[in-house]
Amino acid sequence: FEFRTLVQKNFLEDQVIVAYNLGLEAETIRFKGDTDRNSELDWNNEIGVTYRVAPNWYAGLEARNHNEYGNFKVHEHSVFWAGPAVHYANQRFWATLGILRQVYGTPSGVDENGTFIGNDLFLRSHEKWEITVKIGFPF
Repeated sequence: FEFRTLVQKNFLEDQVIVAYNLGLEAETIRFKGDTDRNSELDWNNEIGVTYRVAPNWYAGLEARNHNEYGNFKVHEHSVFWAGPAVHYANQRFWATLGILRQVYGTPSGVDENGTFIGNDLFLRSHEKWEITVKIGFPF
């Protein structure tokens, strides 16, 4: 199951836009032959601020925080990304392109298996760079 809350506030006659997205994703699975379920809760915070630079075009910054909780209660890791974003919007659709770099992740260093997972980054299951594309169509 995935739940999202999207909040947007426009300022200065739509010259500046601030958007926040909260995402919660709960998943559980039981593999064939196993008696126990593997469960996980992902919690994401995303925020962006853009400034209109031309009609329909905005440039700004975007940041994202991702957290995972094993069995819905044990905090396994946290990751933070930040980077520039470009946004285009008209009456028929909108699109946002973000290029995000991982700026912090925990745990870091060496995991319990002796595998290096990054210096102040969490590179075991998340990339150092992420490109995000979001597209929307009003109904």
